[in-house]
Amino acid sequence: MENVSNSQDVSRGGEAHTWDDLLAKYVRVWVWSAILGANAGLTYLYIGVEFQKPWGALTPLLLALMALGVVASFASWWALLVHLRIAIVPSFFGYQSPHDSQEYTIRQRRAARTIIQSYQYFTIAALVRLLFSLVQVALQVIR
Repeated sequence: MENVSNSQDVSRGGEAHTWDDLLAKYVRVWVWSAILGANAGLTYLYIGVEFQKPWGALTPLLLALMALGVVASFASWWALLVHLRIAIVPSFFGYQSPHDSQEYTIRQRRAARTIIQSYQYFTIAALVRLLFSLVQVALQVIR
């Protein structure tokens, strides 16, 4: 049995895939799903906010923080959906451009941008939720 190195092709259904291409698909889906899962949990935290006690003079600030966090979370969802559409689905269902074409390069750069944007929006939403929780705790301690 021959040893297959990373640079050799593995034939599959008439198409040639390198081990690097298969690993890239796996990593892309893994990173996408990790951000998706974290964002789902964070969105659930925003949905589950309880308004038990009045916040007094800080109400406008806390509502603005909440709005910023929700918008950032939904922007992260949007970037994940765009990444799914332009990178993941085409690579698994075989309608992406050949690797040496300019369209493929543009699509890969856009895919990288969308996953980075999703992570950035997620980070903003998480930091805002943390700040929101800290203000809530501070208000409970003060009262």
